[in-house]
Amino acid sequence: MKPHPSYNKILCVGCSHASSIFASKPWPYWLANELECEYDVLASPGAGIQIGVDKLALKLSQEKYDLVVFQTPHELRLSIGMNHDPSYDKSNENQPWEINGNKIGEHFIMGLNPSNNVHAMNKFFGGNNLKLYKHFDRWYMQYVADNSYEINVKFLQSLWMVQSLCDQYHTPSKIFYWHGITEIKSELYNSWKRILRHEDIIEGNVVDYLNINSMANNGAVHEEYSDDKYHLNDTGSSSMVKEYLLPKLQLSQ
Repeated sequence: MKPHPSYNKILCVGCSHASSIFASKPWPYWLANELECEYDVLASPGAGIQIGVDKLALKLSQEKYDLVVFQTPHELRLSIGMNHDPSYDKSNENQPWEINGNKIGEHFIMGLNPSNNVHAMNKFFGGNNLKLYKHFDRWYMQYVADNSYEINVKFLQSLWMVQSLCDQYHTPSKIFYWHGITEIKSELYNSWKRILRHEDIIEGNVVDYLNINSMANNGAVHEEYSDDKYHLNDTGSSSMVKEYLLPKLQLSQ
């Protein structure tokens, strides 16, 4: 007998940790395997949380699901719409938008990351604009990269949008953090935190789980569970789902 007979098809949303780029069977595969149901994946490697929200909005308008499981990326990653000329795109991301791409319909959404903006912009936009990219990166690092509104407040706004979208389509949702998030003392931050449905947000985060269970040391995942010390391989993904994610989802029997 299926452990959760009400789930015929689930939708999993995440960053590179949900993608098959780094593991042939990442966490969505193992979760659906445990639930014995079909699944779709919306993965956005290197991107901020907002691109996942936008992919979710479009996908829920197209298909019906019994459950949405939303995995958050690192809070320092931001998402911003940018003009995009495909002729300069060196990313080789020709897959459908929901698998790994940065395009959603007619829109190209750039993932901003303090560690690789220049490389990423050169990959997507090409040309002889390295000087421009470096100037942009200096401006971004000085004025935006550590801004509490962009990092902390907007992150909660995105969580609220995930829950609101799922409610609009009458779809149960669960959210879990891969990395821990930073709580800040701010009236605006608290105003968003107050309206979240916290019982559907899993306490803790995957990085802490890996460290506590000696699968990682200071965030560097051991080679038994990862091929690059960061992304879980099939073994690590399976263990994380069975030992951390599934018990905390508290799905109805």
